[in-house]
Amino acid sequence: MQIIDLSDPYDLELVSTYGNGVMGCAPFVVNHHVYLSYSEEKLWIGDVSDPAHPSFEDDYYTNGAIIDNFVVGDYVFVADGSSFLILRYDVPTEIESATGKLPGRFAVSENYPNPFNANTTLRYSMPETNQITLSIYNLLGQRVATVFEAVQEAGEHSVTWDASDFPSGVYFARLEAGGKSENVKMVLVK
Repeated sequence: MQIIDLSDPYDLELVSTYGNGVMGCAPFVVNHHVYLSYSEEKLWIGDVSDPAHPSFEDDYYTNGAIIDNFVVGDYVFVADGSSFLILRYDVPTEIESATGKLPGRFAVSENYPNPFNANTTLRYSMPETNQITLSIYNLLGQRVATVFEAVQEAGEHSVTWDASDFPSGVYFARLEAGGKSENVKMVLVK
């Protein structure tokens, strides 16, 4: 892959090159991320936010030689020799932990068990350190409990809600941080 400065069409300048053995379709660039076929059966995803120093982010092996790829929104469409693939690529954050990349987005992923009797564990992810509030709401939209409220480090987390003092019914856990919120539906059965 070569990155060329086109600011002066009469004096094109090579900014950088990355890798070798790139074959197949032309690169597709969206929001400083480049998607291109590499070694015929691999989709290569890189960060070109600094054109002088492009970097590898991820790759995906296909079933056959890639004929074409393009990006629309959060989805990468890849045509290979035997199929048409639709892939979702979540752009990673800059933050990394000792065990690898941290979550790329803020989300409540699940609660388990669900339905539950007395206790349930809520799992959620934070792409960056932030002040969070994890609250429980009933079907009327009333806050009935605050499970956790504090500054929390980036990463995957879990909190257990003890609902032994609450009646059976449907509840919603709401995670709020940095002006964003996510909800998950829970069913308490006694």
